[in-house]
Amino acid sequence: MTMRVSLTAVLVAAAAAISGPDARGADAVPQGPGLAARFPFDRGIKSHPSVLLHETFEDGIGRISSRWTQVKNKDGKVLSVSGEKPPASGGRQSLQMHSVKGRDTGGHLWQCFKPGVDTMYGRFYVKFSKDHPYVHHFVKIGAWRGASRWPAGEAGYRHDGSKSFQTGIEPGSGWGKNDPPGGWFLYTYWCEMRTYDPNKRVYYGNAFAPQKPCQIPRDRWQCVEFMVKANDAPKSDGEQAFWVDGRLIGRWAPGTPTGSWKSDKYRIGGGEPFKGYKWRTTNDLKINTFWLLYYQEAVWRGSTQFKKKPNTSETEGTVWFDDVVVATEYIGPIVAQKAAQKKPSGGIIAPPKIEKKTKADPKKEAELRAKLVAVIRDKAASEKPAIYIDFAGRATRAKLVSADDDGVKVSMRGMAMPLAWEKIKSHRLYGMASKLTDDHKLLADYCEAAGLEEEAEKERLLVK
Repeated sequence: MTMRVSLTAVLVAAAAAISGPDARGADAVPQGPGLAARFPFDRGIKSHPSVLLHETFEDGIGRISSRWTQVKNKDGKVLSVSGEKPPASGGRQSLQMHSVKGRDTGGHLWQCFKPGVDTMYGRFYVKFSKDHPYVHHFVKIGAWRGASRWPAGEAGYRHDGSKSFQTGIEPGSGWGKNDPPGGWFLYTYWCEMRTYDPNKRVYYGNAFAPQKPCQIPRDRWQCVEFMVKANDAPKSDGEQAFWVDGRLIGRWAPGTPTGSWKSDKYRIGGGEPFKGYKWRTTNDLKINTFWLLYYQEAVWRGSTQFKKKPNTSETEGTVWFDDVVVATEYIGPIVAQKAAQKKPSGGIIAPPKIEKKTKADPKKEAELRAKLVAVIRDKAASEKPAIYIDFAGRATRAKLVSADDDGVKVSMRGMAMPLAWEKIKSHRLYGMASKLTDDHKLLADYCEAAGLEEEAEKERLLVK
C-alpha cells in the first residue's frame, strides 16, 4: 500500500507544475500537495486551526450521523458503511450511498458551521459504481443567513445577496455529450446569476465548466476539492475553483478566465476577462454549510437531459465517499509521508507537534449525562420530536414518545421500544441529545468528559 501511495504522491507533485486546462492565473492559487501533506494519511489533520470538519467514516452509521447537523437516509436503506476505500486512505472503510428508482432519490449528510467563514475548501474522495447513470445534484458549499438545522431548496429563484448563495461540484451530462456519470463542473446560485428565461422569472444554477470536459471515470477513486471565496462587499472580487487529484481544473476569479455568457452558462474562449463574483451584498453573510449530497430525482424521473447510455443502469446507482476535510485553506490529496519540516535558527529540526487527546472523566460525565437526560425528558414531554438513533449499526428515524427517571421510549417503524438510561452508551446519548438542543457548550463538555474527541471538537466549533 505504501508503494502505491508514494507513487500517487509523486504524480500529484508533478501535476503541481502543470496548469489545468483553464488554470490561467494559476500562480495565484495552489495545486498539488497542500495542508494534507503535513499530516500523513490525514492523521491529526483535525488539530489544525484551519480545519472545520474531518470525517473518515470509521464508525457505524448511527455514530457517523450524530456528527452531522442533518442526515437524509430514507428508511435507513440509502447510507451504509463499506469496505471499499481509496488506495491512499489510512482508514478501513468508506460511506456508501445507494439509490434505487422508485424507493428513494438519494441521501445526504449536511453540516452547518457557526458563525461561518469567508473562504471554504471542501475535499473528498469519491467513486461511482461501474454502471452508474448520470447524477442530478452533488456536493455543495453554501452561505445561508439564519441557517436552520436542515438544508434549504433553491431551484427556480435568484438568491438575495444579503441572505444566501451556494455552489456545487457536480457531474454534468452535457445533455448526453459526456459519458455517465458526467463531467465535473460548478453549478452556482447567487444574486447576480443569469437566466435562460427572457422574462427573468425563473432561475436555475449557472454552469461554470472547463473548456475541455473533465470526464469522471466509473469504478475508480478520485480526490475532488472545490473552493469558494466570498467577495468583500460591495465589490465583485469573489471567486471559486476546483481540483481533481491535486490538479487545478478550473478557476473563476477577477481577470480569469476569458470568456462570455451564453444564456445561463459561462463559456471559456473568446470574450472578456471574467469580472469575479458578487456573492454577497453584506460581509455579515458568511459561508457556513457543507452538503455531502447524492441526489437522483430527475435521473429516476427520466428527464431529457439524462439520456440513456449503454452499460448504464436505469434503476439504481451507488457512490462511495471517504476522507472528507473542510477547511479555510487548500487541503490537497492524502500523502504517505510528512512534508519536510523547516529548520529554526540553529539548524535543529523542531520536534513534531503532539496531538492532544481527550481523556474520559467518569465523574464529570455522570454529572453532565444527567443534564442531557433532563433535556431529553423535557423535549419528550412537550414536543415528541423525531430523532435518529443508532440501531444495529444504522441510523434509524424514530419518534421520541416519552422519558422518565428509568429511561426513554421511542416509536420506530410502528413498534414501541423502551431504552433504559444505563443501557444507552455515551455516543448514542449524545446523538439523541444533539438533535434536541442548541446548547453546544453542554454537548461539547459532555463529549469531552465521555472521551468522544471528534464530537467534542465539532461542538466547540458551534459554540457562539
